[in-house]
Amino acid sequence: YRFAWIGQYDAATEAVVSRTWAGEGVEYLDAIGSDSIEPSHRVLGNGEPVVVPRVSTDLHDESWRQAALLRGFRSVVSVPLVYENYTYGVLSVYADESEAFGETERPVFAELGETIGNAINGIETKQSLLGDEVLRLKLRMDDETSPLVALARSLDCTISLEGVNTW
Repeated sequence: YRFAWIGQYDAATEAVVSRTWAGEGVEYLDAIGSDSIEPSHRVLGNGEPVVVPRVSTDLHDESWRQAALLRGFRSVVSVPLVYENYTYGVLSVYADESEAFGETERPVFAELGETIGNAINGIETKQSLLGDEVLRLKLRMDDETSPLVALARSLDCTISLEGVNTW
């Protein structure tokens, strides 16, 4: 494989932003532009792996293909980095030969995407449990039909909740 990168959707710019990369061809990421419908963009749009067996196909219809061919990329696989129903980003790998991602490689890359997503989730969960950051929210409930409101009013007290786990 010639080049790989991990990207993440940035809602502020509505673009896929590179988080890390390895191999030859990093200038490709600047060349494709944010308006390109590159395989990584399609993965983040539909949540499904995308395999492009021949980059040279439909060369005039998709601008990213020319940028890829100029850097020696002949085939691409892009997979979502997912854990349960949450997508952390996308992994895209480029090969210098056509048809490099066949029936054997496709499920391996899909599983790799799930493994990376699981690892990211594990790290984020650990950081949230061990971190020093605390988020405090103060909510006011006035709905008389709510059991908590009714209980607080009948006991003439304030009910507070300390500690919530997101999983």
